[in-house]
Amino acid sequence: MSVMSRRSLLKGVGALGAALTGQSREPAQAQGGGSTFYLAADGDDDAEGVSATAPWKTIDRLNAAMAANQVRQGDSVLFRRGDTFHGRIENPGHTNPYAPWMVFDAYGTGPRPIISAYKVAVTWISQGDNVWAIDLSASSSNYVGARSDNTDVGFLKVDGETFGSKRASRQALKNQWDFFSGSYDNPHGQSTLYVRSVRDPGQHAIKIAVSGPWTEGSGSPDVCTPATKTSIRGLDLQGSAGHGVSGSAYWQPKFVQVVDCTIREIGGAYAPGHYPGTRLGNGVQAWIGQSDWQIERNRIKDVFDAGVTYQGSQEGVRGSFVRLQARRNEITNCGQSFEWWSSGTDGAGFIDCSFSENTCRDAGMGWGHAVRIDPAGRGTHLLAYQQELPCDLRIQRNAFLGAKTNYLFALSGVPMGAVLSHNQVALSPGTSISHQRPESISQWRNWQASTGLEAGSVFTVAS
Repeated sequence: MSVMSRRSLLKGVGALGAALTGQSREPAQAQGGGSTFYLAADGDDDAEGVSATAPWKTIDRLNAAMAANQVRQGDSVLFRRGDTFHGRIENPGHTNPYAPWMVFDAYGTGPRPIISAYKVAVTWISQGDNVWAIDLSASSSNYVGARSDNTDVGFLKVDGETFGSKRASRQALKNQWDFFSGSYDNPHGQSTLYVRSVRDPGQHAIKIAVSGPWTEGSGSPDVCTPATKTSIRGLDLQGSAGHGVSGSAYWQPKFVQVVDCTIREIGGAYAPGHYPGTRLGNGVQAWIGQSDWQIERNRIKDVFDAGVTYQGSQEGVRGSFVRLQARRNEITNCGQSFEWWSSGTDGAGFIDCSFSENTCRDAGMGWGHAVRIDPAGRGTHLLAYQQELPCDLRIQRNAFLGAKTNYLFALSGVPMGAVLSHNQVALSPGTSISHQRPESISQWRNWQASTGLEAGSVFTVAS
């Protein structure tokens, strides 16, 4: 066991990454082969949209074109770099795994184009007693940005700082930036957001992350909901109280690429069907029944729950988790870095899935952990809830650096078939390795001998 400074540790991780790069290959560049459509912030939705000199302006125009099959499988959609586009890229609905790819990418020079699901506050109405209100309905003039009837608020971004203190009633608003947008039992039952503030919130720059109800056929209102044979590349996806990129259980998308994107500021909406007050929000979520996902070279950060998750119940869903691969991503300040779970009785479960060569930093140290109703052990790099289906899953050659509570949370133990090995784990002195086990990071040899996990892995105490 060694003690290593954070600077030395990060330098070592860089060397590790360079070595691993030699073992890796880039994901195949998806090619659409059909028409190419362009969007720019100063575009025109009445334009043809098929050239950089006559681009569309809004995501609403794009979604309408996909719904009308004007933009279809095989086409490419390019967003101009340096621009911000408000809204959510909806599921285009195609299901043919043998057709060409639909590609979402960037063009031009500058930073990645931003796809923002935020509602940006403009006007607040005083309710007295330091409580302020804003109408979040689609027709409201109180905000700009992404326009929708989604009103389940996950967090507020105030002058660049995130506040996630979601309260169960208006009467419970006691502290600065506490907010209430609906009860757990009826999170979409009102269009008004109430916020506690000692002065007019309009004196601050406030962005509001919202989510809406899951709708069969379209999926939950995430920043991007891909269909089969979709490639999402080079975009900056942000500002949803739901998920960043999430495959719908209804569509069960296959052959999905999420490559070289930034996915940030995600989550905090209520999670229906759980213990009252439970909240959700993952960076990239692949559900059961989905296959052949490449999640590579993304920067995923500031997410309420997991940076990446493979999860789902077999009930009502045919299929398994097949060839889901997350590699060489940077995952920072998420509630958990990687999560996996399954439930069911007779399915094949996980088949040839992996989480490898990723660099994961500061699990549980973002905004979400402090506002969870169940924080114990969940500020962790690896999170495994129930494991009822077979588990052919490899978690290997990752760097896991710093965690709020522990390195591993496995509610029912690590399932047979899952391989955890050749990782680099560095935690602060006294940090537990596993939730509900006694060993801290300095006792890693005892933990390794008792559990039989992490063959070939390197454990260090980070100073």
